[in-house]
Amino acid sequence: MSLQDRKFCFIVGAMKAGTSTLAAQLGRQDGTYLPVLKEPNYFRGNLLSLIDGPSPHATQFMASHMSGEDYAALFNPAKATDLLIDASTSYLVNPQSPGQVRNFAPDARIVVSLRDPTERAYSAYNFVASGVGDPEQTFAAAVASEQSGQREQWVFGWRHLYGGLYDRHLRSWLNAFPAEQILVVDFANLVSDGEAAIEQVCKFMGIDYDSQKFSPEVENATSLPHPINGQLRRALLGPSALKAAIKPLIPSRLRLYAKKETLRGLRKFGQKPDKMPDTIRSMLDDHYRESMQETERLLEKAFGLNGEANPATRWLQSRQSSQMQARNDGILEK
Repeated sequence: MSLQDRKFCFIVGAMKAGTSTLAAQLGRQDGTYLPVLKEPNYFRGNLLSLIDGPSPHATQFMASHMSGEDYAALFNPAKATDLLIDASTSYLVNPQSPGQVRNFAPDARIVVSLRDPTERAYSAYNFVASGVGDPEQTFAAAVASEQSGQREQWVFGWRHLYGGLYDRHLRSWLNAFPAEQILVVDFANLVSDGEAAIEQVCKFMGIDYDSQKFSPEVENATSLPHPINGQLRRALLGPSALKAAIKPLIPSRLRLYAKKETLRGLRKFGQKPDKMPDTIRSMLDDHYRESMQETERLLEKAFGLNGEANPATRWLQSRQSSQMQARNDGILEK
């Protein structure tokens, strides 16, 4: 049986919306297989023009594209009947990915986890800055850089605002797949009731949910490193002559597993990012307002998500409540 004849589930994003936890939880269930490399980024189209990002990491990303044989090898340990999981978050924001995935696996199930775009952007910046690094030392500077157009042709991982334009990204996937093959997961539900969220995804994928396989552990949570911790993270994530020299000597599965577990351990010694400044939050809320409104309409029309079941509705309502509270506080102070 060729790889294209296998059953596939693609967890396509959004980045920093619980996709690592989602993938790990699903990979524990019987009848599924999650490779050691959670994000193969195989279906990423022609990104040769996106080389203006931070060097050398953007160059490393561009040069790391795997062959079809390498992609197939990731799933060699799986059983013939397993549902194969590819959880590459670059697929959501890359307009070329949906068509490539459809051509490869037209019957695939697509899972999209959505998080409040303002919160997601801040988390994404902190995650990148504390790992491979961002050229700007503050979130405000990174936002200004992107809004000025400086990052227009950068690799998607450093375009922190672009990742939250969900209406645009969802339309690309709806142009490639029918809505019946796409499940939208609310990040807030994944946080508040992870078991129910995982059970919902299992039902969508057509596999039995085993509550005994559920783990409360959160995967890949954003944490800011201490100085030594940060140096070790960057050494693991960035390119180096030493890594290039030993790469051919260590089997890829062992190398990827060791890297994954080491990073997991280092994050446990990090600290939570500071609260987002109110001025930046307010500015981003304005930046995303129109997109959130379009996302709300799209989720209702395409997926029948209404009221509290619609993540975008809650995002918009929370902002209305905050604005009303701010007005009330201003009146009381007078």
